[in-house]
Amino acid sequence: MLIDPKPTEVTLETDPRFAFGANWWRFLSRLTEPQIATAEQSIQKLFHRERLDGLTFLDVGSGSGLFSLAANRLGAIVTSIDFDPQSVACAEELRRRYGSGNGWTIQQGSARDQKMMASLGQFDIVYSWGVLHHTGDMWSAIAITAQATRPGGHFCLSIYNDQGAASDRWKTVKKLYVASPSFIRLLIVLAVVLAYECYAIPVNLFRSLMLVIRFRNPLPIWQAWFQSRFGQKERGMYYWTDMVDWVGGWPFEVAKPEEIFRFLRDRGFTLFEMRTVGGRLGCNEFVFRRDDSTD
Repeated sequence: MLIDPKPTEVTLETDPRFAFGANWWRFLSRLTEPQIATAEQSIQKLFHRERLDGLTFLDVGSGSGLFSLAANRLGAIVTSIDFDPQSVACAEELRRRYGSGNGWTIQQGSARDQKMMASLGQFDIVYSWGVLHHTGDMWSAIAITAQATRPGGHFCLSIYNDQGAASDRWKTVKKLYVASPSFIRLLIVLAVVLAYECYAIPVNLFRSLMLVIRFRNPLPIWQAWFQSRFGQKERGMYYWTDMVDWVGGWPFEVAKPEEIFRFLRDRGFTLFEMRTVGGRLGCNEFVFRRDDSTD
């Protein structure tokens, strides 16, 4: 018997939403080969293997196309889909710039479109990183996307952590962002960045002082801070791109790790890897394996 999480407000696909594709297009203007290599390494680390030769890889909500490109370079046969036409254009541009052109198919589509998703077939790896909580009907999107995983294959996803009242406040910020003109949107992002740094910098100053008291070098703390703000982040991302995506990313839904675990366990998946953010802001990350006996 399937026990689903509590229902959430469904956002229609025609409702106002964040321009994810436009944000990714700006990201592509600064993309470098070292960032692509970092994306490849993140996939290698996720699956504990150097190559994906011959494996089929479905990237649901491919965004910039960076991880589709990384999987393709590692030998996977990749299919990329995204709801946003400009995100589709981003993936096509990356394929033109860096891809071999072989084994990489790109198309527009929604994770909420059961018929379209079923038409794609099943894949060795289904990858949807930081996407399905932006579909407007997260649980339906997770259920439909999971079905694209072949028996014995892996379903990889990351979903925003449920922080209770804090998550509700972020919903208000995101709704305000998508309803505002461009200059107000910029002010909202700047205000969030300022608030975040007003917390992060004093914390780093305190940590540095504690190290100095113990005659230890505080420089690595500031090197890491500088790299995360002005260089590339983990998975090859940029700080500003991520902040705009975070502040404006509507639709927006959240889930507790145990909700994701139970939802997919009840649909024939076994948890393979998990990394959570505790009670903090961010995404909980999961890799599930679909049971061999699943129809």
